Amino acid sequence: MDGNGYIAVPSTNPHCVLHVLSFLRPAESVASQVYRQVFITNILSFAFSLLTLILLGILYTFFGWISTSPIVTGTAVLLLLIIALNRWNDQLGRTIFCLLPVVMTLFATIYLKTTETQSHIAYFDSRFILLATTVMPGIVFRLNERIPLFLSLSATCVSLLFFDAFHEWAGVGYYQQGHVEVAYPYITYITFFSFIVIVVAVFLLRSVMERSEDNLRQQNHELVQKQYEIEAQHEELLQQQEEIVASNEKLEEANNVISKQQLSLQQYNEQLQEKVKQSDNALVRTNEELVKHNNELVQFSYTVSHNLRGPVARLLGLSRLATLAHDESERGKLQSMILNASEELDHVLKDLSMIIDIRNDLYRIREKVYFEDEWKKVVSLLSDHIKPEFQIRADFSNAPYVAGIRPMVQSVLFNLLSNAIKYRSQKRDLEISVSTRKDSPVRTSLVFSDNGMGIDLRQQQANIFKLYKRFHTNIPGKGLGLYLVKTQVEALGGDIAVESEVEKGTTFTIEFRHPEEFRKQVFYSSDAAQVYYDADVDVMVMHWKRSASSEEFREIFTKVLNSLQVYNSPAWISDIRNRGTISDEDHAWLRTHILNEAIRVGLKRTALIVREEQSPEYSDDEEKICLMAGVEIRSFTSIEEALIWVRSFTAA
Repeated sequence: MDGNGYIAVPSTNPHCVLHVLSFLRPAESVASQVYRQVFITNILSFAFSLLTLILLGILYTFFGWISTSPIVTGTAVLLLLIIALNRWNDQLGRTIFCLLPVVMTLFATIYLKTTETQSHIAYFDSRFILLATTVMPGIVFRLNERIPLFLSLSATCVSLLFFDAFHEWAGVGYYQQGHVEVAYPYITYITFFSFIVIVVAVFLLRSVMERSEDNLRQQNHELVQKQYEIEAQHEELLQQQEEIVASNEKLEEANNVISKQQLSLQQYNEQLQEKVKQSDNALVRTNEELVKHNNELVQFSYTVSHNLRGPVARLLGLSRLATLAHDESERGKLQSMILNASEELDHVLKDLSMIIDIRNDLYRIREKVYFEDEWKKVVSLLSDHIKPEFQIRADFSNAPYVAGIRPMVQSVLFNLLSNAIKYRSQKRDLEISVSTRKDSPVRTSLVFSDNGMGIDLRQQQANIFKLYKRFHTNIPGKGLGLYLVKTQVEALGGDIAVESEVEKGTTFTIEFRHPEEFRKQVFYSSDAAQVYYDADVDVMVMHWKRSASSEEFREIFTKVLNSLQVYNSPAWISDIRNRGTISDEDHAWLRTHILNEAIRVGLKRTALIVREEQSPEYSDDEEKICLMAGVEIRSFTSIEEALIWVRSFTAA
């Protein structure tokens, strides 16, 4: 039988083979999910019918027409009828296919004992035939066809359990025939236990086969889709090639001047093929990017459930305590704690919103992420699970920060600490060690160790970072933590390695790489202005190239505000030497929609780069707003001077 369910036969009589296959092939109305099972049932019915007829011929040759000949003949006919029945109702036909050998075997063994004297062996051999029928439902039914599957297996089970009861009812029981073996009833238990073992094995094998079939079907569907895309591209290339050939035929009829044009056209064709190749490469990169974004979307959904659980639980608990408090001072403390928890929740939501837009250029910008700050947040989120006897040591002095995305670094630390707490050993107090080191100017490593239950890497090395893989089934979990860690580390351009021994502990080593352009990460650029983030100084820089329209002006300042909201940069440098003047409406919009919000999210100082003869274009009202909020405004004649001014606050 080949991969499509057809029988491989010799090619000597093709018309006969096609006729047989057409007769055995299921009807078009049969569902695709059970098409293979129905086809196998028809093939087996046909084969068993032929074997039965051959057996009948052998019996007739040696013994003539005997008492069992009608039973054999009827069995062969019924097997052929199953093929026809499958065209009308395939589930009923397959059920009868499974029940027929059980019923016929039980009937034959009783019938033969009533017609002639049988040795005690005849009470054993038919049981093995019944045991063999246990395999047939697993071949012709899928697991979701529960009723016929249960009915078929139940028939075999009842036949084995009540084998002696049926014989005694017919008056041909083992002891009724004069046999005296005392241990005879023991065979009933043996066959029944064998039946249970076979059923379990068949179910497991059926489950594995169906999962494999589903995976192969999905992979085949994806391959077909890719084949369609390739064929479409191939047809497009063929069409382009035909056009080029037609052009060449016309060019061959031209003079020397046209020949020169043909040479140019040939060169153009080579360039076109190169562009097609580049387009294909771009398509591959786009597909890889789509897969990456899909993984990021999956990890975001689980990051939400992890990062929001702590603040929300804290808010609920404090709110319930506030309703029970009678003392005003106690109620005031609870309200202050509720406010702190709300601010923490707001901070988490901002970080999560950053992951939602991770595909935007703005969120590919790397910032200085300080391990100490993110570690304190993670410890706070998991404070309800950290017991006093835990020994947690964290030392980030060798490499205080990394160039990365803050929510991702926090999520990596959260999952590592959460896993260490969850999978701690019950034989000793939990010990956790977290440290960082500077491997090179562009590489920083984070080392996270615990003395927990550990993982058997000899068996689980290939599954350690796979989705939904769990290594301690006695502890509740979904198998997501390490998958998220690896995905986020790779999204940051890093690598992760693991060392672990059972009941000794686990060590994760994460290597982060710093981007080449750390000081000038451009996330917006047009012919009017360029905006970039200087992660070394933690400042947004806006460089105007020419006078901008009102629409361009507002778009650029909106980009700057978005960056300030995401990275909470305390400083903002604007080079307005080539910006020109702005209208009163844009001036009012800048004050109302940008400046006030920027101050709210943490803007503390603003530097303007102007020419010596140029004055800052901020009104007295704006200066008052900045001064009241504690924001300084200074003017400089170069960006270098402004950066020195901003860096002086960072150093302090």
